[in-house]
Amino acid sequence: MASVNRVTLVGRLGADPEVINTTTGQVVAKVSLATTDRYKDKNTGEMKETTEWHRLVFWNDLADIAGKWLKKGSQIYVEGRIKYGQYTGNDGITRYTTDIAVNTLQMLGHKGDNNTAANTEPNNTNQQQKASVAEYLSNSVTPDMDDDIPF
Repeated sequence: MASVNRVTLVGRLGADPEVINTTTGQVVAKVSLATTDRYKDKNTGEMKETTEWHRLVFWNDLADIAGKWLKKGSQIYVEGRIKYGQYTGNDGITRYTTDIAVNTLQMLGHKGDNNTAANTEPNNTNQQQKASVAEYLSNSVTPDMDDDIPF
């Protein structure tokens, strides 16, 4: 029996990504993503809103992209998998974590939306940066799935 661990989220970043280099030389970026659900309350007819926060973890090339192009308030689309962890704090209490290990990233928004760092550059540089990011993303962000198909 096959199993699936896949998450798809669209939301806005709550802060700039925190980028670190591990002792083994890998680049890791961590950031929180807010997703909002709007619904009509059945009893009052009033529109309500709930926000969920998700911890995203980017590795290597995606971490470089996240650190360079994503800023607080950026709207993004991500795909990844849920990863659970635990650690013991300095106070001796065991804590549990739920992260989304991101393997696909797409930056959303419009020109002038302050969605990426590129929007703060002059127009001609901005267009070149957007083109280079789009080319980089299309070539390296989503893994090549053809090799995994058994038929």
